[in-house]
Amino acid sequence: IAYLIDAWRGEARVYSPLEYAFVVLFFPHLIAGPIVRHSDLIDNLRRQEQLRLRSKDLSVGLVSFVMGLLKKILIADSIQHFVATLFGTVA
Repeated sequence: IAYLIDAWRGEARVYSPLEYAFVVLFFPHLIAGPIVRHSDLIDNLRRQEQLRLRSKDLSVGLVSFVMGLLKKILIADSIQHFVATLFGTVA
C-alpha cells in the first residue's frame, strides 16, 4: 500500500518486475507489515555485499535458531501441561 501511495504521489522510483515481486512476496500479509519502506528494502537488495553468504552470518543465524529450538524443547514443552490447566484447555 505504501508503494501505491508513493507511486500515486510521484515519489516512488520505477522498480524492475523482479524487485517489485520481491517486495510484494516478502510481505504477503497485510497485517504483518511492511516493517520497512519499500525504498529501504530495495536499496538494501541492490547492494551486492548484502547478497553474499558469509560464514559469520550463517553461524549467528544457526546459533539463534538452535537457542530458540532449545528454549522450545526444554522450557515450553515442559510447562505445557501447567499452562493448559491454567487456561482450561486440557483434553
